[in-house]
Amino acid sequence: MDTTPAQTEILTTIFIGVFLMLLLALAFVLFFYFSQRKFQAQQLLAQELEIEHREQLLLASIKTQEDERQRLARELHDEVGSKLNVINLGLHQLKKQGTTPEARQSFQDLFGLVRTTTETTRRIAHDLLPPTLEKFGLLMALEELCDQYRQSSPVMLEYEFSESGIQLDPLVALNFFRVVQELLSNTYKYSQATTVKISLAIKPHSLALFYQDNGIGFDPNAREQQKGMGLKNIESRMRTIQADYQLDSTPGNGTVFTAQKTWS
Repeated sequence: MDTTPAQTEILTTIFIGVFLMLLLALAFVLFFYFSQRKFQAQQLLAQELEIEHREQLLLASIKTQEDERQRLARELHDEVGSKLNVINLGLHQLKKQGTTPEARQSFQDLFGLVRTTTETTRRIAHDLLPPTLEKFGLLMALEELCDQYRQSSPVMLEYEFSESGIQLDPLVALNFFRVVQELLSNTYKYSQATTVKISLAIKPHSLALFYQDNGIGFDPNAREQQKGMGLKNIESRMRTIQADYQLDSTPGNGTVFTAQKTWS
């Protein structure tokens, strides 16, 4: 059946209308798609800026902590330590004038107190700013740290350190030292462990740490653990130097911590 010119015109109008509607729909879809892409790109940029800002804050916070540690260590060594030495010398002078047994005993007690205070001051200053780390490097500092824990606790501590002779970035060395220090402190205070194993290997392009204790373990996702400063401090230090790390622990199964820092 042939169509009349009027029908043809109507069909043409309908076709054009449908075509225009399809074009409008396509334009709307494309507009929505590119708007979403732009919005997602802006969100991604904002997230990257926020992450960068947080990392800068972490770095600034850790730097402030280390600067404060250095200041306190120097003041303990230079101010408190020197004054204790002066007191010690003064007591020796006074001791020469003491003749009674009571006076001599009092001086002996004072000498013991000064000696203990001096040793405590040196230990605190050493913990705040270990001179071995700056003078002899990470491995020597860790050996010294482990030997100190060995001497002060019945926990069996095994360690194995190796290096390839390269010079570590001071910030990387400092943060790995602080992380091991924090892990040991947590183990000895809370874990009830009987053995601790530590290995650290410095290679030409990487630094790898393995730490394990056989203590009571814990749930890292528990609220009280998330609030703890120790784990946050470890996380902050690893993120500051952009190191990969993993903490595995469950109640009754001890704790394992691994970390690796790579560079070109």
